Amino acid sequence: GISMVEASASELSEAEMIDALELAQDTIRELVDMISELKAKAGKPALEWTRPTPDTTSADAVARWEDKVYAVIRTEGKHERSKAVNAVRSQCLEELTSGIDDERELAARTKALKNAFGDMVGQVERRCILEGTRTDGRKADEIRKITIVPNFVPRQHGSVLFTRGETQAIVSTTLGMPDDELDVAIAAIGKKLTDVRNKNRVTVYYLLAAHFGKLSDFA
Repeated sequence: GISMVEASASELSEAEMIDALELAQDTIRELVDMISELKAKAGKPALEWTRPTPDTTSADAVARWEDKVYAVIRTEGKHERSKAVNAVRSQCLEELTSGIDDERELAARTKALKNAFGDMVGQVERRCILEGTRTDGRKADEIRKITIVPNFVPRQHGSVLFTRGETQAIVSTTLGMPDDELDVAIAAIGKKLTDVRNKNRVTVYYLLAAHFGKLSDFA
């Protein structure tokens, strides 16, 4: 079944949205049946996999910082919240790796603690949801604010600024002749694409480091 939907619309009714989702789900079921049929005819045996043994020692060690994480997990602002949680993690790692001089042992211990701390943060986030709100304060029936600004770059043939919560994306389109297809964009991004010519549409997706609050060189 459908586990979660995050969307809103002014032109469509809720009943129409549900009909559209059910139609998509029925189509997905057909695709799944086709995949299962292909697997039965040409699939390889499933690889054997053994679930890793849980690192209860690291989990128990970082559990002492759960209340501190809970205290800052609802900090307003995505980046501010991340900084607050990372500050608690730094304190945790500093204390639990204190006195380890061997570099390999220190690296292994730090990695294990980071994994355990990440799992613990996930448990705190789940705890917040069960209490009624997500970490950004939204209730279960609330979605992020979505805005769309068309013609955001007037000189482009088509452009839009999409904003959902604290995430933004600019999408732009420039029309050209076949010989102009993405030559400039591909050269600037440094991508090496083959068989680009004579395609009706090619999407180049490049995620800037600034999306993660970092800086990098970009020509």
